[in-house]
Amino acid sequence: MAGSKREKRAGVKVKKAAGKTRSGKRRAGRRPGKAQAKGATGRRAGAGPRLAIIACTWHPLESIENAAREGYTYGPDILVLPVRCTGAVTVANILRLFAKGLEGVLVLGCKEGDCHYFNGSERCGEIIEETREILEWGGIAPERLGFTLISGSEGRNFEDALDAYMKDLKKTRGRRKRVA
Repeated sequence: MAGSKREKRAGVKVKKAAGKTRSGKRRAGRRPGKAQAKGATGRRAGAGPRLAIIACTWHPLESIENAAREGYTYGPDILVLPVRCTGAVTVANILRLFAKGLEGVLVLGCKEGDCHYFNGSERCGEIIEETREILEWGGIAPERLGFTLISGSEGRNFEDALDAYMKDLKKTRGRRKRVA
């Protein structure tokens, strides 16, 4: 099978291999053999829950860093999203994370009195309650959204908060309410 007009004039024949471009490079898309390795959801078999942690850049993020220095590790399916203040997190931000397919969202704020922006944690608490109501209305277990206030002095605070949230998340995993 011949290629372009220029190739015909030059007397060059180009074979087009299935799944490859003229230059021989593999086309973008699925790689062969990946469908067998992954489940129906496109994730690795036996992987932990996909989860996002929204953490204030002041005390909670410091606590996460201290936990890492102390040797605490968490799975690759956990995404840490630093924000300037948890008071700036909106309902839309949280719902967008759930819409992207995450199984849980944990929001870590500064303890009351430690907030650098006066009342960011209190404001975030109100947003969390409003979001939980929306999640319940949408048929998603509100326990999948966690909110914890931690100080940054010890990494153990983060470890305890994440372990407690993961236990709660495992209880609700796979449980969905039916919306009429």
